Amino acid sequence: MRINKFLRNFLFPVKCLGCQKEGTFLCPECLEKIPFLPYYPCPKCLKPSLFGGICLDCGKSRFPISRLIVATSYKNELVASLIKQFKFYPFSLELANPLAMLLVKTIEESGFAPYLKQKNFIIVPVPLLWRDKAKRGFNQSEELAKIMAKNFNLSLNTNIVKKTKKTNPQIGLGKEERKKNLKESFKTKTKINGNF
Repeated sequence: MRINKFLRNFLFPVKCLGCQKEGTFLCPECLEKIPFLPYYPCPKCLKPSLFGGICLDCGKSRFPISRLIVATSYKNELVASLIKQFKFYPFSLELANPLAMLLVKTIEESGFAPYLKQKNFIIVPVPLLWRDKAKRGFNQSEELAKIMAKNFNLSLNTNIVKKTKKTNPQIGLGKEERKKNLKESFKTKTKINGNF
């Protein structure tokens, strides 16, 4: 394993996506510069809301997501580069920890962490088709979920949701196109007891 990493670094030197410093995709200095989102958005309209819950304007309409906690903005160039690198390129597994810790820090600062434990939450990563997982070498959502589950001492279940069909990349698609792209592409495999 160490030999493979040495050869990879020798043939394809890893550089920080923020400052180009060699040795890592994200150096500690650039990690510290990533700005956190200054508010929690409503899951439905994405306007600022209290603790990421459904806002008053959307409160009377039904929506399947009750709370949304967002760490940072994809509009930030470094954040967008990190996510693309982690999601679409092999040998990017080391990005799991710093990206997961952004999420962990956001949840801790939101005051939502104790609630997760009280309400029997289960962390469920977004599944990949086996071909996509084999191609990438790992499921990036699952790697983030493992770290978060460990930090908050929560259950991780990778068997609840299954991806049922191939979908196009979401990058570059508008809101309605994204919905259409993902329609009927996931299904639950088992009965769910708890919040996720």
